[in-house]
Amino acid sequence: MDVQGIDQVMFIPSDIDTYPWLRNGLGATAACKAYNEWAWEGCQADPERLFFAALLPLQDPKGAVREIYRVAAKGCRVGLVRPIDALGNYPLQPRFDPLWRAMEETGMVYGMHPFPALGSLKPPGYSEQHSASELINRTVTSADIPHSFLTNVQNFQAEASVWVVSALFSGLFERFPKLKAAVFEASSTWLSFVLDECDKYYKLYRNERRFPPLKRLPSETFFEHCMTGFEGDEAPPSRLPEFYENILTWSSDVYHHDGDDVWRALETMRGCGLSAERQAKFLGGNARRMYNIPAPKTFIRERVTEIERPDWWPTADEIECAMTAEASVLPRAEPVAVNTFQRAVGGSN
Repeated sequence: MDVQGIDQVMFIPSDIDTYPWLRNGLGATAACKAYNEWAWEGCQADPERLFFAALLPLQDPKGAVREIYRVAAKGCRVGLVRPIDALGNYPLQPRFDPLWRAMEETGMVYGMHPFPALGSLKPPGYSEQHSASELINRTVTSADIPHSFLTNVQNFQAEASVWVVSALFSGLFERFPKLKAAVFEASSTWLSFVLDECDKYYKLYRNERRFPPLKRLPSETFFEHCMTGFEGDEAPPSRLPEFYENILTWSSDVYHHDGDDVWRALETMRGCGLSAERQAKFLGGNARRMYNIPAPKTFIRERVTEIERPDWWPTADEIECAMTAEASVLPRAEPVAVNTFQRAVGGSN
């Protein structure tokens, strides 16, 4: 944390990707409780700087409510959910309302974390599309694109934007007016477009709405109740400070290589002319306000430029050499016969 210039951190578990597929509700609750206890114990090493987001077992709504109260009593600020229809458990269904009511009562934040849609995680026999990003994943796979670029760029934003639109139009925050929500690891550039579209289409189609009328425009509700993280895309929101000023919080995304450290994030923000006051909001002020976390007593001021490493540590040249491709695991494309299409449609040679 010191090397990256991070004063305080909210830990997000990667298992948010896998545990929604546990079929046994009691097992899912036990797994979440075990992780949450382990994460809480780890944060006790420095409670002023270390915080954790708790996993919540949607497979067992009553168990999830009990877990919210349990971890909230330990000081947990965020309950984490992945916004997918795993096993029919999309988190905006009415049967999950007791969870959001418990979050209101405890002051915990509803944390929404997307992930790439990996079909290999599905239990046998489960064929339904479970995520907005699954269609993207299928398209990339069927097109034989040999890289995860599209899935990494598109999938996180697809899951996040579908949840944002669904939450705003369903009236979630009007049913639970004290509820706060945070969108994690989905970047930020998509949000201005999505909120603008939400406002436009609500005005156009509100007379056809089957739900009770919204009291406010979707964007107004988002600005009051929600926040989004951003990582590695500091320049675009820095150029739209009036829009993002109070709803954005920076994330390191450590140890993913598409993230960055605080020092480079600051350089980018300053290069875009972002004021020091807004930099402070982006880099912790907004997060502390939403999580109700006091500022630390000490701040990291000095940038670490040299890290002492053991003699066996590889040099930059050695790492570059080791990453050089020596062989391809992809099959070579075979020449396609000219008359293949004719045969497929019943033509003759």
